[in-house]
Amino acid sequence: MGPMKNSRIAWHSLDSRQFQKACERADAGEIAAMVEVAQSFLLSPEYVWKKSQWDATIESLLVAAAGQGSIAAARLLIDFYGSDRTSYEFRSKRKSYEWTLEAAAMGDSDSAYRIGRKYVDEGNWLTGQEWLLKAARDNHPRAISALAELGEAFGQNDVAVGWMDFLSNPNSEFPEHLKLVPVDEAESLRRTEKQLKALALSGDLDAMAELGSEYIDKGNWIVGQEWLMKAAKARHRESIERLAEWAGAEGHSSVASAWMRFLEDSNLPFPEDIKLVPVGESDSYSSQERQPPEPRLIRNPKEAEQVACEWLKHFGFHDAALTKDGPDGGIDVVSSDMVAQVKFKGNPSTRPDLQQLYGIASHEQKLAIFFSLGGYTSGAVEFAESADIALFEFDFQGVPTPVSNKARDLV
Repeated sequence: MGPMKNSRIAWHSLDSRQFQKACERADAGEIAAMVEVAQSFLLSPEYVWKKSQWDATIESLLVAAAGQGSIAAARLLIDFYGSDRTSYEFRSKRKSYEWTLEAAAMGDSDSAYRIGRKYVDEGNWLTGQEWLLKAARDNHPRAISALAELGEAFGQNDVAVGWMDFLSNPNSEFPEHLKLVPVDEAESLRRTEKQLKALALSGDLDAMAELGSEYIDKGNWIVGQEWLMKAAKARHRESIERLAEWAGAEGHSSVASAWMRFLEDSNLPFPEDIKLVPVGESDSYSSQERQPPEPRLIRNPKEAEQVACEWLKHFGFHDAALTKDGPDGGIDVVSSDMVAQVKFKGNPSTRPDLQQLYGIASHEQKLAIFFSLGGYTSGAVEFAESADIALFEFDFQGVPTPVSNKARDLV
């Protein structure tokens, strides 16, 4: 952010003093300021010929803000990746679509409408209908019209007429019953993991339960457990029963009993701390992964990343691997369940360092893990606790010490 404070650009939406103050607020972690600064770059008259210098900063600011729930940032990312104005290396229809999906999951009705239309146009009317319903609940007129068209296309005139009546009387009660499931389509429908995830992100508890169960059945218990617990928080009976059944099968009878008590007693608070590592999973570790990595002198960033990867495997992320050289958004180690960044520098890592990682992790529905040689500022630790980021401080022997509660859980 430093170079921006000294900029002499004639800003379209901010004068130089306002821009400097916005940069300072963005450096301090203010989400609205991150969006404000990014938008000022995009609206500047000089963007056309300086975009190659600015686009990396714009992307970093918007990903960090969107990762903390900013719908405005997510909307800007949709246009940023999808626009012909953006530098060629940043254009990506895939990323534009992914952020449309993310914005829809955040509650942006226009993005939910776009996702719904896309699914319907591709023939996946079931998932499309769920997203259109999500937008229609916010009285999005095009989503309501699309639901009416869908009813008419399937020959269900009562559904079509019902949606048109609701469009004419938006203050009337939302017609939850106006959902169509053609029998022949439903019987032949086989939902893919991608479709299930789209439904789960839209808030469908049944889809969360099904997706979580599928992950566990495939051996990916970390992601599966998270989906089941997300549905269980809403007291979804099938998810709670699945968590209890799974805990019992893994030999954790006390955990199974706790889930059943939660199911039967509506006055009990949600048991956030009931998470388990299946015995079968931990027994399958290789002998090398069961033993902590041997301490050794860390001389450069590459060696720090390699040792961090070894420790992550020891913590249970068996498919952890180093990222390839090239643009990686600051990610050094990845697995199916987490993304990790390793900072081999003497000064403490700051809140903005964590925010970019958190934005990527949230977008990919993964756990964020950060390793820092120089420790962390108090603001960074505070943010990590609120965002559930695992923070580790490591020494020149590569031995990590947990700093945040999430890191202590992993250890």
